[in-house]
Amino acid sequence: MHTHYHEIEANTYYEAGLQQGSLFTQEIHDEIDFLKKSSDWKRIQAQAEQMLPVTVRSFPHLFDELKGYAQGAQVPLAELWPCIVEEAQNVSSERCTTIVTNKGYLVGHNEDWDEQSTEDICLIKKRIGSLTRLELFYYGSLGGNAISISSFGVVQAINTLHHATTQPGIPRNVIARWLAESESPQRDVENLNQFIRASGYAHIFTSSNGNYSMAECTETEQISFTPQLPFVHANHYISTLASHEAIEPMSTSFTRYDQAQKLVSKTMSVQEMQEVLSNGSQRKSEDLFNTDTIARTVFDLELYQCHVWLAREKKKGWVTYDLDFLKT
Repeated sequence: MHTHYHEIEANTYYEAGLQQGSLFTQEIHDEIDFLKKSSDWKRIQAQAEQMLPVTVRSFPHLFDELKGYAQGAQVPLAELWPCIVEEAQNVSSERCTTIVTNKGYLVGHNEDWDEQSTEDICLIKKRIGSLTRLELFYYGSLGGNAISISSFGVVQAINTLHHATTQPGIPRNVIARWLAESESPQRDVENLNQFIRASGYAHIFTSSNGNYSMAECTETEQISFTPQLPFVHANHYISTLASHEAIEPMSTSFTRYDQAQKLVSKTMSVQEMQEVLSNGSQRKSEDLFNTDTIARTVFDLELYQCHVWLAREKKKGWVTYDLDFLKT
């Protein structure tokens, strides 16, 4: 088991946030201090504040968790919220490559951010009420914005996309968290137009019942489809929303995507998937496994197991976790 593996059990979202804040008090203070050092802090805070009312109206339960998180970490809510709103921070880093094969039952995911973020991520198992989720978790977030699996048997992997415009609305990290708890993500993606959204992600869904799909989003549009397996996604649009693409033509997203496409096959073992996610012995920026890779996961939905590699604990290699909460 990883040192940076944590468990939370709570009956309410507020209680879960309170426990989370108590666990990660120092990390949250560090996140806020780093952001406040920016010469843009006042603008970031003001822009994030614009997005709070619509978020509270749409997802009051997640706002309860946010309040608990701030209380538990002993920080002002007005300072924690901007950490979650990437749109206000003008975050431009590319993030992640996801691979789905074995009829949707095997999912590989490389979480890329930057070398400085190695210690900003951990593994957390959280039960709120009757719902349990295991996920890669960024401290300055509500979760759901990397890769996770819920007790509904649904895996959601998030890949960053870049589109030309945004708007004041619900941050994509909040939308991602909401979908991470969905029993029917295909249904809920269809309902995304009811929300005023700030921007969009790529959401890849697979399930222990064999269903899989993906959605690509902007702030005003989304397209949901069932890709042909084996399936790869990186950080650029592959749907008709590609007309909104704002990524650089020479982006490493395209090289990572091409590498994975060449290496993936219709049937793979866990070890073979791990080898694909480890491709790039020189760890160049264009490799699947590169200097910005801070975590890697493989979900085996047939054997109910998750295999995790954390850069901050790389000496441990891959660590296996039983997804026993899927069997009940």
